[in-house]
Amino acid sequence: EGLDRLCCKRKKDGSLSGDLADRVQMAQLKAYLMKRLSGMVDEIASGNIMPNPYTRGTSFDACAFCPYGAVCHKETVVDRRNYKKMEPQRFWEEIGKEEKPNG
Repeated sequence: EGLDRLCCKRKKDGSLSGDLADRVQMAQLKAYLMKRLSGMVDEIASGNIMPNPYTRGTSFDACAFCPYGAVCHKETVVDRRNYKKMEPQRFWEEIGKEEKPNG
């Protein structure tokens, strides 16, 4: 059914339960993503193509899937981003901070 990778489950009555976003949250997420993607496009267009790899604990390393690993020199990247798993409430709080002018 395609739900095996989502943070939700289908109940016996067919409804979904779990970490589901409502319409307001989805609009907020869309605005956040468009802002971030726009910033990334501007950075790339201005010539900023410095490697900026990330990890998520020890279980996930984006560099393991990147075809540019041989030229990136990931071990020399200063301030490597390390993302940690967060609860849904904190996720939405962080997205909300980004939407504020001082966020």
